[in-house]
Amino acid sequence: MRADGFFVALSALCLSGCIAWDAGYTANAPVRNSEARIDEKIPIDYSIVLKKDGADVAASPDVSGLREKVEKALKDTGLFSEVSYGARDVEKSYHLTFRFHQGCVAEAESSILGMLSGCTFTLVPNVERSTFDGIAELALQGKILCTSAKAEEVSYFIWLPMLPAGLFMNSWSAWEAVETGTVNALVNDVADFHRKRFQVGSAR
Repeated sequence: MRADGFFVALSALCLSGCIAWDAGYTANAPVRNSEARIDEKIPIDYSIVLKKDGADVAASPDVSGLREKVEKALKDTGLFSEVSYGARDVEKSYHLTFRFHQGCVAEAESSILGMLSGCTFTLVPNVERSTFDGIAELALQGKILCTSAKAEEVSYFIWLPMLPAGLFMNSWSAWEAVETGTVNALVNDVADFHRKRFQVGSAR
């Protein structure tokens, strides 16, 4: 077997014995919808800034995935006539800036732990953690009106006996829950502020 093929197979083995779960600091709740009249709705645009530290991890957040979740969450509020990505004119528009930060284990540390697990075919347990912070800033004509911040953590436990559980509690399911929960929580906070400030609709 070629060297690169060996490492691919080894990585697959390591991941298959890995379970991942979030700390639950931010509840994964749905977006609250409002019965806003058409004449109450206004357009909003948004932008996303994503920063990652350290070694990348499987199924970690990316801008395209976050865009889908933000777009859906903003539309689900029922408050806006139009949701657009990118600022038409930050100084004139109603704009929502999302800043996400994923903190990971340092690459050197992750490599050493991964090598230990791989060389023992994941018989030696290995625990790693990643953090995910989100901030939403709502601005009108360049002036920030409100800010919301959320924090979450994902833990990984790599051990061969965890293989069956890893089919259900894996990096993909954990990060899907963390991204959706963080985005929905931020949008709910912004939407609540918008309703109160402009007396729009009624939360259901």
